[in-house]
Amino acid sequence: MEEELRISLIDYLIVSLFILKGQLFYQYIEIANGYGKLLIVSLIYFVFLRIAIYRVFSRKDLHIFYGTYAFLSVIMFCDVVYFQYFHQMPSIRLVGLTSQLGAVRSSIQYLIQQNHWLFLSDLIPLGIFIIKRKEDFSNISIENTWMIKDRGTLTIFLCMMTLLFINDDFVEKLLRQEFLTYHIRDMYSSMIAKADGQVDDYGLESYLLQKKAQGVMAESKKNFGIAKDRNLIVIQVESLQNFVMNREYNGQEITPNLNRLLQKDSIYFDKYYQQLGKGNTSDAEFVSNNSLYPAMDGASYDKYGENDFYGLPWILKEQGYDTAALHGHDPTYWNRDKAYPKQGFDRFYHEEDYTMGDYVGFGLTDKDFFDQSIGHLKSINQPFYAFMITLTSHHPYVLPEHYDTIPLKEEHRNTLFGNYLRTIHYTDAAIGEFVEELKKEGLYENSMIVVYGDHYGLSSKHSESNKIMTEYLGKTYDFDEMFRIPLIFHIPGVGVVEKNSITGGQIDFMPTVLNLMGIDSEKAIMLGQDLNNALEGFVAHQTYMLKGSYFDDHVAFEMSRDGIFENSRAWYIIDQQPVNVEVCRKNYERALEEIGRSEYILRNNLIKQLDKMK
Repeated sequence: MEEELRISLIDYLIVSLFILKGQLFYQYIEIANGYGKLLIVSLIYFVFLRIAIYRVFSRKDLHIFYGTYAFLSVIMFCDVVYFQYFHQMPSIRLVGLTSQLGAVRSSIQYLIQQNHWLFLSDLIPLGIFIIKRKEDFSNISIENTWMIKDRGTLTIFLCMMTLLFINDDFVEKLLRQEFLTYHIRDMYSSMIAKADGQVDDYGLESYLLQKKAQGVMAESKKNFGIAKDRNLIVIQVESLQNFVMNREYNGQEITPNLNRLLQKDSIYFDKYYQQLGKGNTSDAEFVSNNSLYPAMDGASYDKYGENDFYGLPWILKEQGYDTAALHGHDPTYWNRDKAYPKQGFDRFYHEEDYTMGDYVGFGLTDKDFFDQSIGHLKSINQPFYAFMITLTSHHPYVLPEHYDTIPLKEEHRNTLFGNYLRTIHYTDAAIGEFVEELKKEGLYENSMIVVYGDHYGLSSKHSESNKIMTEYLGKTYDFDEMFRIPLIFHIPGVGVVEKNSITGGQIDFMPTVLNLMGIDSEKAIMLGQDLNNALEGFVAHQTYMLKGSYFDDHVAFEMSRDGIFENSRAWYIIDQQPVNVEVCRKNYERALEEIGRSEYILRNNLIKQLDKMK
């Protein structure tokens, strides 16, 4: 006689709760249409999982089933919170970064919405109820139920349900968006990638040879060498977006000191964009100093921390520069203490080298950081490269009221937008004071001061911020504005005042700096271009917007989250009018190839080998 499967009413309750959570989950990860089919697939998986648990664990099965349900609920919760910030599903490869979470606790707390707790709210009462229930509570024999009695019939049913949905588009959507399929595939691909590496090199050697052949002679380059032999002081400003530049709020300039830099001896790139992976601020550093794309399966400083590099610090060291990184935070965060020596920095000044007096949010306040950094800069032999990272304007932009900063309108108090303006205004004042101190200490005239933002501050996917920003800007707040950060080169005494509107990204930072410093490095492997002399702009993206998305001088293209090219969207940046996505296919493929080449270089640690080839 075939063994009877006994299912309690609790099973039906758990399955029903899973359906409700699944529906909520797909809404939170922004499935625009067709999530009903994904939900059915999730339900099939879940029911099949219940049967498998019964077959393996028998009388202990309900407790195991509840534990599985609780685990999946926690994963859903983590997914939607992660998606709230990155607009993408997380990868198991990011588990190694969990040690970083403590420092961004306030940001995580801000991201968690009340509705997110629905994924976890039933777990404790349901668990208590299951533990205390009587062993034979509401068991219902379904021995004669055709789907359970005949496992062959069950297999046929599952195959039929699968075939019902099978087409190329749906399979792609399934792999990228269905909850269980995505995570199973992610775990599998993570193991395969770790074991086998990447095979396709995207025509790397021919690409580099072609790029070399297209090079411009140094003496004919625009702005070549106008900062030659100067100290290089780079300030990477936390969450600095371009929209604050030369703008007022409530009758007051938001960034008066940065605006003042633009008025004399400066080159300003106003269509410059972030290009991050999963390492956020550290990836902004990595891309800017190496002209390579960041990792998408972890922080670049961690995943490729032991690689050989030949980026901006190393090139300047060969030119006789001392190199230092300065950051008033934990040296182990993002693995900086181990990664910086491999990046070419001689010295790393961190929180142990600063008096940690005024501590706001993420770390040492920017005014204290800049004030104390002057002493460190004076101790470095000239010429030097100083890479400085600010902290105060970090999400969620909490600044004590006693700080003298920009006054907010009543409707913007306690909003992310209002808090952001206050912290950026504060950081701008700190930069202004720092520049004045450089003048007093004799470090200003012989330096090039570079300022750029590491990444966005206000998300276009945050409903309140999107609404306020759309009203403030007078146009729809979209990715092209969200990712836009300023890039300022201030070179005292050269008499250049220029605004350059070519489209560029952080991958273009290193070649642009080298041109201004009069360094024509033949050995450097740079996937970006010198924005002073580029004929056209192009910026590839792989996070927030999916890989294959890009901006060029005219068009913004966002790859569809379901992985189907035809479902993507594109628009003209100047007026936000829609563009037929088919005209974007060539540049979409270009974006994939550029990122693929960089991944191939990093995964196989090829920098030194490619140096010899060049």
